[in-house]
Amino acid sequence: MNMTPKELEKYDLDSEIYDWINFLQQDEQHNTGFVTKDRIVAHLDDWGKQLNQWICYPDLLVDLMTPKDNEFTLYPFQRMMMRGMARSSQSYFCFSRGTSKSFCGFLERYIHAMLIPRHRAGIIAGTRKQAASIAKEKIIDDLWNKFPLLSNEMQKRRVAGKLLDAYTSGQDYAKFGFKSGSWLDVASDRGLRRESVLFEEIIEQDPTFVNEIAIPWTNKPRSTSRGAVNPNEPHSQKIFVTTAGFQGTYAYDKIIQTIAMSVIQPNRYCVMTGDYKLPMYHQLIRQEEIEDKLSDPTFDKKSFDREYMSMWSDAPTGAAFKSSTIKNLRKVKHIELKDKINKETTPEDFYVISVDMAKDGDAKTAVMVARVSPKKYCFNYKIVNLFTIDNSDYSYVANELKEWVIRYEAKLLIYDANGVKNASAPICFPLISGVNFQIC
Repeated sequence: MNMTPKELEKYDLDSEIYDWINFLQQDEQHNTGFVTKDRIVAHLDDWGKQLNQWICYPDLLVDLMTPKDNEFTLYPFQRMMMRGMARSSQSYFCFSRGTSKSFCGFLERYIHAMLIPRHRAGIIAGTRKQAASIAKEKIIDDLWNKFPLLSNEMQKRRVAGKLLDAYTSGQDYAKFGFKSGSWLDVASDRGLRRESVLFEEIIEQDPTFVNEIAIPWTNKPRSTSRGAVNPNEPHSQKIFVTTAGFQGTYAYDKIIQTIAMSVIQPNRYCVMTGDYKLPMYHQLIRQEEIEDKLSDPTFDKKSFDREYMSMWSDAPTGAAFKSSTIKNLRKVKHIELKDKINKETTPEDFYVISVDMAKDGDAKTAVMVARVSPKKYCFNYKIVNLFTIDNSDYSYVANELKEWVIRYEAKLLIYDANGVKNASAPICFPLISGVNFQIC
């Protein structure tokens, strides 16, 4: 039986209990905080306009989702980056360390997949394990902490009647499913279709994989639930995010191509670059950190130009091969030493050491070790070790080389001393018994 407020008062109840009973006895309850189907149908055009605005201006949605007690805010250049990613078919962003370019890329793709139904977004990093680690770190540990509302857009999985997390992850994979039917995953499989791909650190990517496998994933445009293609939607989106590398590489050629196409088709292509002054102005990196690196004699000047100035290092002028070709060839999976037993070696095999001497204090001496196998009509060889000697003192370099000669029991040491003053076998390398020296 319901009791009036006056009847409740005679029981001398605590205020909390009184308020609760009085609330339960109310005949009508009004709550306009729920989004019902009727409300959506009545304001369908307004909802569509709002979604379109957030797709083109994802930073405005970030402002709306940021909790009141959170001091997070996007800086102007980050807003420009996210808008360029959202609107362009191909965009390239080359920024220094500390710019939060990866954070902006993950946040924008997350919002894009959240707002556009059945949009499949892929993420590619140096290795699949690296990409999975970055995806989990950026989304689970970062985005969901800064913007708790984003986690509500995930579609939980039901397996054997149990409700599980909205994402699957492992050591080398991660996939996030949205209530919109979209998903975002770490991509590496041939033949799978995606509407957009985010390339993390494109300077570390294999050009063959990117051109022949990753980019063809985006050939087919996204279709609506009725099978039509929206002409106003950016299709086959490719987003390149990186620090600067070397000229003559695939990453450098790709930024040149994107710059050229942004002049011809500015509505479809976007390029943005920036150095360390941008994040330092917004206190994303400390000025003392930059000053320490500039004054550190062990920190290579060209490396600073690439990492913090977004300046692409020159490739050798007139070189017969691109630096990317040489980089791919300079890979030794397993280093072989003389004292380690190797099934491939025979008693007739011997080692040869080849050295390219540094000409000045900034250069490094490059050393290559080859195992030579004498055959009946030829000599076969295999590169078994590659390393550098980071010292400009030729006496120190000579002693290092003698140690390696003794370690491998090398029969031949060949070194290029062109440009090195007073470089001769008796001066630089005192003779070792049983070892031949050859100056090139």
